Amino acid sequence: MDDMNMMISVAQRTLVAGTPLLLGTIGEIICERSGILNLGVEGVMAVGAVSAFIVTLHTGNPWLGLGVAIAAGMLVSIIHAFASISLQSNQVVSGLALTMLGLGMAGLLGKPYVGKPLAVKIDDLTIPYLSDIPVVGPIFFKQSPFFYLAILLAIAAWFVLEYTLLGIRIRSTGENPQATETQGVNVSLVRYLAVIVGGGFSAMAARICRFPTATPGSKA
Repeated sequence: MDDMNMMISVAQRTLVAGTPLLLGTIGEIICERSGILNLGVEGVMAVGAVSAFIVTLHTGNPWLGLGVAIAAGMLVSIIHAFASISLQSNQVVSGLALTMLGLGMAGLLGKPYVGKPLAVKIDDLTIPYLSDIPVVGPIFFKQSPFFYLAILLAIAAWFVLEYTLLGIRIRSTGENPQATETQGVNVSLVRYLAVIVGGGFSAMAARICRFPTATPGSKA
């Protein structure tokens, strides 16, 4: 019984740890499908983490902290979008610069808050009946609400990219921008949108399942 409980606990923590990776991957996929490589994901995640922590600490509202983190990630991503799209600079260099900038900003802003724990906690969301299923129930149906949010966002991103006009424009912009322009699509606008939205996903990924108990400066 003890071995089974340990296996269930390990599986639960694995899903929790994988949730930020899922969201960060979604953001990067959206960027790359539009033809923009974003190596600044780590920097965006750092900015999102420290923003979420500071806002949650002062307001006691983790959902507000999450919203501010997303907004901060989008704003920081505009730097990469401007450099890569408007200035046509090297995307690798711009992305790495964004990583260093984001990590530096997070370290500077989060330094006064190091060691200050958050009092607010987010309880796991238990799905009735399904959570009572042996082994599988506690692993998949008694998780952080952020876990379920990440799954829904992943499905939504897949649907948008594959079955909507916006998704077709994003994919065609990345695959053949010249042909896309002949169809009256503003390639630069689509790429800006993709990079900014991708930045929002990356910021959301910053310790999304654990930031209520994290400390600033901890890596995602």
